[in-house]
Amino acid sequence: MHQDFTLKINQRVRISTGSSLLNIKFSDLVQDSRCPPGAYCTWEGKAIIALEINDSTVTLGDTSMVYDYGTHQIQLKSVEYPSKRTFGKERHCTITLRVD
Repeated sequence: MHQDFTLKINQRVRISTGSSLLNIKFSDLVQDSRCPPGAYCTWEGKAIIALEINDSTVTLGDTSMVYDYGTHQIQLKSVEYPSKRTFGKERHCTITLRVD
């Protein structure tokens, strides 16, 4: 299995993989210190999100980081906003996760 999912804040995705069920919710944009679009920054910054996976809360903040949950691997692929004006505002945030 190799699937990408896009979620907005408080959205859930249910993934059934035969013997297991993953219920993933994007619960919080913990931090977004990345440089806003069109701005010059000396530090790249980072985005940190919180997910609820079944009964666990997990924080992901690096797109190279992979979280192991049982036989599955969950990776944050991106944190995006529809415009420069909405940058950093949780209610406009969309994340993409990869679940393997």
